[in-house]
Order: sequence, then C-alpha cells, then structure tokens
Amino acid sequence: MANFAKLIVSGETDSGDQERDMNTKFFQFDKALRSNKIGDQCEAIVEIQKELGTIQFPAFINSAFLKFADVFRFGSNLQRLCILRATDHTKKQLSKVTNVEEFLRKIFSVTHSNDPIARAITIRLLGHSAQILSERKNVHHCLLNGLESHDSVEVEAAVWATAAFCAQSRSFATSALDRLSLMVEDLSTPIDLKLKLLTILRHMHYNARMTLKVREICTNLLENYPTRSFVLVILRTLSQLAAMALTDIPEQLALLEQYLIDDPRRAVKLLCLTNMALLAKTAPHMWESKDIQVVCTFVKEKGSSEKLQIAALKVLDSLASSVAVGKFSADEGIPRQNINGSVEMQCCSHAAYHTNNEIASLGTSLLVHLAVCQKRVDLQEQACISLETLLAVLLAEGPSTSPALRRCPLSIINLCASYPSMADRFIDIICTLLPSTPLEKTQPLCECLLAVCSHQRELLPGLVPDLLVILQDSACQQKSSTMLSLMTLLLQACASEELDRDVHSAVTQSLVRMNSWDVYRIGRQATRYGHHALGADIFAELAGKVSSEHLYCWINALRWCCEAESCLKSTSTLPEFVSCISKASNHYQQSIAALKAATIPSHSHTFQIKFLQLRSKVLQVFLQVLRACCSFKTSPPPAIATSLAVTTGNNVHKCGHVVVQLKRCAKSLLDMKAEYSQLYATAFDADDSSLINMRLQEQTCQLMARILDVLTEFPQKTGAKKYSPDLLQESSDLFGGEVVPTECQRWASACDQVYSMVQQLQQVQCIERCAAVLCCTPLCLPRFFYQRLCNTEIRLAVSPFPVSAFDTVSVHYDTHLTITIEGIISQTTLAKKSLRDIKQVKVIVYSTQQSRGQLLDNKKYSEPSIVRLEQLAEPKNDYFCCKALLQFPMPGLHQVTIDTVVLDQTDQEWSTGPKKTFLVKSFDEAVHRQQQLYAAQRQHQRAAQHQQQQQQL
Repeated sequence: MANFAKLIVSGETDSGDQERDMNTKFFQFDKALRSNKIGDQCEAIVEIQKELGTIQFPAFINSAFLKFADVFRFGSNLQRLCILRATDHTKKQLSKVTNVEEFLRKIFSVTHSNDPIARAITIRLLGHSAQILSERKNVHHCLLNGLESHDSVEVEAAVWATAAFCAQSRSFATSALDRLSLMVEDLSTPIDLKLKLLTILRHMHYNARMTLKVREICTNLLENYPTRSFVLVILRTLSQLAAMALTDIPEQLALLEQYLIDDPRRAVKLLCLTNMALLAKTAPHMWESKDIQVVCTFVKEKGSSEKLQIAALKVLDSLASSVAVGKFSADEGIPRQNINGSVEMQCCSHAAYHTNNEIASLGTSLLVHLAVCQKRVDLQEQACISLETLLAVLLAEGPSTSPALRRCPLSIINLCASYPSMADRFIDIICTLLPSTPLEKTQPLCECLLAVCSHQRELLPGLVPDLLVILQDSACQQKSSTMLSLMTLLLQACASEELDRDVHSAVTQSLVRMNSWDVYRIGRQATRYGHHALGADIFAELAGKVSSEHLYCWINALRWCCEAESCLKSTSTLPEFVSCISKASNHYQQSIAALKAATIPSHSHTFQIKFLQLRSKVLQVFLQVLRACCSFKTSPPPAIATSLAVTTGNNVHKCGHVVVQLKRCAKSLLDMKAEYSQLYATAFDADDSSLINMRLQEQTCQLMARILDVLTEFPQKTGAKKYSPDLLQESSDLFGGEVVPTECQRWASACDQVYSMVQQLQQVQCIERCAAVLCCTPLCLPRFFYQRLCNTEIRLAVSPFPVSAFDTVSVHYDTHLTITIEGIISQTTLAKKSLRDIKQVKVIVYSTQQSRGQLLDNKKYSEPSIVRLEQLAEPKNDYFCCKALLQFPMPGLHQVTIDTVVLDQTDQEWSTGPKKTFLVKSFDEAVHRQQQLYAAQRQHQRAAQHQQQQQQL
C-alpha cells in the first residue's frame, strides 16, 4: 500500500475525480468488499470499474485486479458476473497488471469447481484476459478441454475464449487448429457447435501452411454441407481469413464470384457482395479487371433485385475510390478509344439514371470517380449531367434522411475539386434550387455550397448578391440551420474586404428571427472572418441574455475584443491613427480583464488570455514605432547629425534619436515573435487553421522587426540589394505548400503589400505605411479560441514526493536519489480521429540549488548551477514510465522541476505540460549528529546554570 503514496499531477483542467487520493478510493473499495451484503459488494465492483477509467496508474490497477481475483475466487456467481463485466469494460488496463502469476493463480482455481456456470464464467474471464495470459499453457489446456464439455454454457464460453486466444497467441492457434479440424469434421459434433467452431478459423492467419489447411477444411465442408447456414458461415470465415492473411484474395474472389453467379439464394448473393466489399476495402490493389467486370455484369442483369444492385454498386464505388480505379475499363476486348462501350460504362449508364434514387446516387458516384481518374472531357460532361439530374430528382422527391441526398453533394465536391471549371456551374445550380427546396433538405445543399466555395475562393465575392436574395427569402428564413449556413457563407465571401453596409444590415435583420445560440454562432463566425463591427453589435446585444456571471464576462470579453479591432481603421493623419491604436489597446485590456473574470475551474481560458495579451503587446509596440516616427517630425535631429553621417559614411545617423527608439521596437517585436512561438508550442490540440493563424501573427512580428532593422542599419543605396531577395521568403514559404485558410487571406495580402512598400525604402514614410497596413488588418480569431476539437491531458505520478508543499524529500549528500515518473495520457476528441498522435514523451528533470548547507570537513565542491536530464518514453496503452537518477553533492536545499514535452508523428515538440516542482534537502549525517550533540550540550549547560541559580537562591 505504500506504492499509493504518490501525488497525482494533472494538466491545467483538473477535475474532482483526479484530485482524490488513490489510497482513499482503494480503502473504500476494500471496505465495501468486506461487507456482509452482496449488494454492497457488487456496487463496489461497479464503482471501482469507473475509477479504473480515471486512475490508470499501474499500482492502483494491479491492486484492484488482485482484489477482483480474491473476490472471484471465493465469491458467488453474481459477484463473478460483476467482475467479468468490469474486466470487459477495462480491457485496456489489463496490460498494467504486474502480478500476472498471482492474478492467474487465484482465478484459475475456479476452473476446478463442480459448478459448470462458475467454470463458464471463469473461462470467459480468461478470454477477456487473453492479452496478458496468451502464452500460458495451463490456460490453453483448460480451453481445449472446455470445448469437449457436456454443458452447453461451458462449451459456448470455451468457443468464445478460444477465439480470443487464437487472435492473440500464435502457438495456441497452431495447437488448437488440429483439435478444431477434428471436431468440425466429426459427424458426432452438433451442427450449431460446428457453426460456432468455424468462426474461430478466421484467426488462423499466422503462416501460409495454417491458412492453406483452413481453406482446405472449409472448401470440403462447402461440398459436404451445402445448406444455407453452412455456406454463409464458411464464406464469411474464408473472406475474413483472406482479408487478414492477404494471400488467398484472388482465390477467394473467384469463390465469391462463383456463388454470386450460380447460387440462386438471395441471402448467399448478398453475403458474397458484402464480403467483396470487405476485400475491396482491405486489398483493392489485388483486384483484377475481370473481377470488376463480373460485378458490373451482375448489376446489369435484369433478375437482380434493387437491394443486390445497391450492394454491388457499393463494391464498385469502394474500388473506384481506391488505387483499383485504374483497372476500370481496361479489358482487352475493348480499345481505350471505345471506353463508352465497355462493361463498366454500361453499368454506370444503367445505374446513374435508375428509378431508385439510392442506385442512381451510387452509379453517379461511380461515374464521378471514373471521370476524376480518366481526365476525359466526355466523362466529365456525363458526370456533370448525371449529377444535375440526380440533384433535381432528390430535391423534388424522396425522404430528407436518404443516404443518396448525402452522397450527391459529396460527388459534386469531388468533381469540383478535380475540375475547378465546373464549380461555377454547380454554384449557379445550387443557388437557383435553394429557394424552392423543402426546408428539411436545405442543409446538405448549404454544406455543399460551403465546401465548393472553399475550393474556389475567387468565386466567393461574386456570390454576395445571390446570397442576399436567398437570405431575404421568406422560405429560407423559416429554418435556422439554413440561415446559419447562408450567413456563414456570406461572411466567408466578404472575408477579403470590409463588410458592406447592405450586407451588415441584411445580417442584422435576419438575426432578429433567430434564437440566442444561433446568434452567438454568427457572432463567433464574424470574429473568425474579421468582421468585428458586426461582432461587436451581436455581443453587445447578447450580453444581457446570458444566465451566469462567467458567461456574461465571456460575452463582454468578446465584445471588447471586437471593439478594439473596430477602432483600427486607416485615417488621414498620423496623430489620429496613433489615437486609434491607443484606444484599441485600452479595449484589449478591458477584454483581458473580462476574460480573467470569466475563468472557472472547468474553463481556464489560458490560451485566450495569452493570445489577446500578445495582440495587445504588439499594438503597443506598433504604437511606439509610430510615436518614434512622429518624434522625428516634431523633434528633428541636430545639425551636427549631417556631418556625422558624412564622417561615418552611414546616412542613418541623419535620423538621430529615432534610430535608438526604432531598434528598441525591433527588439520588442522579436520578443513578441518568441512569445508567439511559445504559444504555438502549447497548442497541441489546435486545428491546422488555428496553427497557421498563430504562425502568421508570429511572421508579422518578425517581418516588421526586419523592416526596422534594415531601415536603421543599412545605407539606402545598398539596402535593397541586401534585403529584398529574402524579405518575404519566409512569408511565402510559411504554410509549407498548404492552402491558406480563408480567414488568413487578408493577413497574407497585408504581408505582400508591406513587402512591395519596403522595396522602395522610403525610410520613415515606409515605416509609417507598413505599420498602418499591419495594424489595420483585422485580427481573425482562430477556431481554437472558441473550440477544442481534441483535448489531451497528461497526469503524472511522481515518487518520492513530499506530502505537502512545505515538506522536503531528504537525501544524504553522497547518495543518489531515484525519481520514478509515471504518466497517463488521456485524449478525447470531437472529430472522427485525433488531430495529432503522441509518438513519444520527453521527460525533462532539472535541479537548481536554492541554499547551501555545511560539510563536516569543509571541503569545496564545484557543482553546476543547474543539472538537467532528459529521457524519451514511448507510451504504451496511454501509459509511460521513466526514472531519473539525481545526485546532490552539496548539502542544502535543491529545487527539482519535472516537465513533460510530447513529440508527434513528425517529431515536432509540443509543450503540453504538466510541470511539477518540489524541494530536496541534501544533508551530511555527521554534521547532523554534531549539531544534535551541540544542541544537547547547550541544553545540558542551560540546565546546569538553571540548577546553580536555584541553589544560590
């Protein structure tokens, strides 16, 4: 139990469950299990199952599973079932059980019970623990014996556990294959048991000999047992085996095609097509043209039902969206010029104009994939006509939840991405159909319009008049989701310029009919695309409609942020522009104060506060730059400056004191660049567009700093040669070939404009103009400012660690201190997959001496001020562990800091934290004993003096 005396250090967002001590939880669990009521014991098992998902440290998990094993050994079947379910829900944590032998010994004893139900539960528990017990020979023997049991429940459990062990253990699969083949071929084995045993054979993929033997067994059974149940199970097993082994896929495809053509049973045909779809996703490169033609011919057959045609078209669509698309229309009998007469094109023509919308959508999708691959004008035109027809039919009839209504926009997006010239055509069609479309079908159209416009941004400004007409249509105003998508597209179309007055009024009028949450979402989109005047109006209206104080502060923070950006407008005179920047900086301070007031334990707003603080600091630096330029005009340099410039040969000395001020501003801008870089390193969970936004802000600071350096260091004649070739090279290569997000386009254009100004090198006028362009470009708040698509949290358990912050860890000065660092990584995501995966974790341990103690021999030791150790740990099942060996040769207090940095798949470092600091006291035992001796002597002397004084009295 001493292992539980560790401190759990989590990230920035600690929850109550994470702050509870592991000892307390385990003692409560142990106390409940000792209760006399079975209900309390079962409740404790369920509760500890939940805790295993939050406290994932091996010490706690190992103790909990050993306690499970004790209860399982002596408890009732009800308790065993609860433990079985708890183990099923915590399979991921089983790898952290360290005492595997003890765990197995306790639960394995139940296999000798006379109760077949208890034995069945035990066998299932062994199956759930296959990842840690896969090579235990006694377990293998138990499972094989369980297959021959006379109790049906135990046999069923043994079949399931055998499948689990075959998936984990090569040796067990090899030894079990012979037993399984005998039982399957034995006439005395029941039919239902044979069917269950056949499903185990899908795991026999460890070598070619094993796979070949399984195939021979199943092929013989197909001939001997042609019944529907056997054919379905055997074909499914062989397909799964081929998908995992990747050796018999051509043979399996030939077998499936044979049954697809020859077998009249509809269920068998449907299963063949389902298994073909599995092989198409697993190994599309192993398909041949003849296999594709067989499926296409099946689609054209008149006797095929619509359900079978849909299944066959899904196989073809999966192949056409993979590397196998090149094998379409490649049969030897038809030349490439006559592709329209091929089986594949006949299948597409048959399906694309079918009366069934699902078949038509799949046929159109197949035609689009072929058009994208073949790059031919006639295929492109056919795909376009088919999409137009299908879109009109789907909007006129059919349910709104039809998969075809979702598949058609995806095909339009795919075609427009490959053929940009088609985007304008489909945009006109969608804008024409949108007002007359039923409300329940408008959402897919709006999403399609957004996606097509994101690929063709040059078409966005031309959409504004059409979008205003659609937005004011009464039919569209009845559905908030449609209005939200249209207004988002409208704001995106105006992202490259300031929002027009007509657009502003149209959006404002439309917001009156929307609920508060949708209005907030529009305000959020306005800040993301740089329309801060609209955002300020929206947030000012929403401030009085929130239900809590921290939400009120959050809305006000956004309002003041928008007010600050709205102040940054180009003016005719420099003093007025300086006043605008000063006003914007004050608004940013109000926004930051409101953000701090909106902070609660579940929402710390760390990134938001830091992002706005950096923006405020950058504005203050630009303000200093402009004031320095003003001082050059109001307080020109002395007359001696001209002669000094002639003497030194540097014209910059003509500027006098302004050079020193501008150099300080350049240094401050470089400091801002470094802070942006640090903020970027902490945003591990940010999406790609947010990261590009931060990189662009960092690049802006660097660009302005280099402008100031060039204009204050180099002569005017040689400055252009020294500076112009690589001034904007970093800006042009900033995104590494990636598409610049729409919200970052104005910043990229501002950098280009600044570069063209700098090439003229007009000294102070150039600095003023560059600063004005960069300041007047509105700041687009990144998506990460509002929403985290992923949330990554690392919790550390450090041992040894002081009980309280005022305690220290004591160590002798001539010994080493071993620090054990365990970590748990928890990732939650709103997307289909995490944005970045953690490849390794770098643990950094460094110590600094705070105060010096005393040595008995008074020797002097030369010790570095900071001792730094680094170690890379690779997480396994979201768990990592490493150890650091530190020596403290100089007695005194030392501060030990532990920091964590994660590395993604590209080996880029991210400063996710957490960081923990504690004190270590290094001491000399001889000095300690000497001090105790001196203290005892002084106490003895004081006692003697006190006694002597008493005697004198």
